[in-house]
Amino acid sequence: MGFLNKNVKPTNEESTYSVLPAGIYEATVKDAQVKASKNGHENISFCLEIRKDLDGVKELAKTNAKQHGRCIFTSIWYDDESNGFKDQDLNNIYAACGGLKKDMDKIQNEDDFAKFTFGKPVRIKVGVSKNTYKGEEQEQNNVFATGYQGKGSDWHKTKYPIKVKTDPFESTGDTTEIKDDDVPF
Repeated sequence: MGFLNKNVKPTNEESTYSVLPAGIYEATVKDAQVKASKNGHENISFCLEIRKDLDGVKELAKTNAKQHGRCIFTSIWYDDESNGFKDQDLNNIYAACGGLKKDMDKIQNEDDFAKFTFGKPVRIKVGVSKNTYKGEEQEQNNVFATGYQGKGSDWHKTKYPIKVKTDPFESTGDTTEIKDDDVPF
């Protein structure tokens, strides 16, 4: 028997790489890494996944409910003029991820910052702009840490914190007893 199961039919779903419609989304930082471009320009790259758990939220009916599970990629870039990442970019993302002033000293470098943001829920304003790449005009998404042309940040604190069940063995109130004779093994 081979690795693939011949009896499973391929899905008819097609992946879409189209831009997300502009709007307000609730997302989770699915990945955050310090990277460098081909030219060596350093950045902190973020993969933001549109949350799937908010489909029933009325204000997100046109955004999260229609686009859940999709990812948007954004970066903040090392600023050669200031010889580091822009403080305002870092602070806006830190605050959006729920960071507290009293804990800022725990983050010593860009790797610590990326690790801090990982898994955090955020509210983002997604924009759509046109870009010319190799002579071809295309649309692209953007989520600015300091906002477009300095007009506020597109990163905000979530309105819908993720509900975390702290004890996986916590009683749910169901007291159904299973007898050994009811188990098939």
